[in-house]
Amino acid sequence: MLIVAATLTLQSCKKDNSGKRTNNEEPDKPAATWADQVITLEYTALTTASYEIAAIDYMDLKNSAGKNLYELLDYSSAEEMVAALGDFPEDKEPDTGAELLFFGNDPVTESDVMSTYNTNGAGYWLNGYGAVQGWGPDARMYIEAYWGNDEEEGYYFSGGVGVMPGVTVAGDKYEGRMVLQRTKSATEIIRVGIQYIITMEEFKDEEASKYDASKRTIGTKDINLTGDLSVATGYTGLSFNIADDVQNALQLSKYQMTQVETVSDDDGNFYSGFKFETLQNGTVLDGKTTNLWLDIDANPIGWGEGAIICFEHWYNVNEVAAHVCTYAEEGNTSASAVGKTYSGVTQRITYLPADCNGDLTKATIVNLNYTIKVVE
Repeated sequence: MLIVAATLTLQSCKKDNSGKRTNNEEPDKPAATWADQVITLEYTALTTASYEIAAIDYMDLKNSAGKNLYELLDYSSAEEMVAALGDFPEDKEPDTGAELLFFGNDPVTESDVMSTYNTNGAGYWLNGYGAVQGWGPDARMYIEAYWGNDEEEGYYFSGGVGVMPGVTVAGDKYEGRMVLQRTKSATEIIRVGIQYIITMEEFKDEEASKYDASKRTIGTKDINLTGDLSVATGYTGLSFNIADDVQNALQLSKYQMTQVETVSDDDGNFYSGFKFETLQNGTVLDGKTTNLWLDIDANPIGWGEGAIICFEHWYNVNEVAAHVCTYAEEGNTSASAVGKTYSGVTQRITYLPADCNGDLTKATIVNLNYTIKVVE
């Protein structure tokens, strides 16, 4: 289970008259000089964490005294703050001409970073010392944000913080910094720093003791998934917790499932690990593995116009789940399927341990058989 805890701290950038530091920095470092005020966000994450560990809503971000981020920047509202950021930089270049800038700061040198954003949003991948680093094995964490004014939802300014999967080490602590700098006038600049600290903890596979490989199901296990799917739920749809049934058949913990390596033989045929297939009325659909969209007449179709219903399943260290939903983009016709029942879809999970040496007669086959009625 991913552990995420966040605390907010407003740090002072000044020293008191006695010369003592007032921002809890280590004795061998000077008091913070990189921002007028600093909000610290602290997180704890497991070494199994993959990418985002926490979402951040900057519209509602407050310091420990309850003062809003926009107030620290001397704006009258969150909307005014977002408007001052200007258009979202689709070209990944920080808009140095905007009244309010969003950029990085190196924790070691305390120098500002206004290089091209290198995350999906506006932000940066960082190495273990908080310096800008491209995505890859040398990266440790990232910070990114998005902002704008949606016609239906209004102003937004949100994002996330996360870690590079597969490279973090228990006990490591990573620090990243971003700055919101407002040029209020030719003579007045306000800088609010946001400090993101992630402490990594070792993942303990507490589920592993529940399973015994010698009790693995040899042959086929059918799991029948039935239910009413409301078109009003859109992509939220209907979820099924299939963890117990699937894990008991495989005799694997969720973590162990994530560690299974799939191997093919010299001819490209499945040899060991996991194989995922989707069938319709008993026929394997080419190219369909864990996700299938159907049109109103139950014909396979890609996501997009004409799509009605989706069947999918997934697993990770937190869950093993199956899910059905309806197409929810503008102009969708999912409501036209109300009253229809979609059956005949089977999503098959084949598991063959490496020590079976490619002998498929020793495989565990789990069939997820769907019967879904579309309702209002």
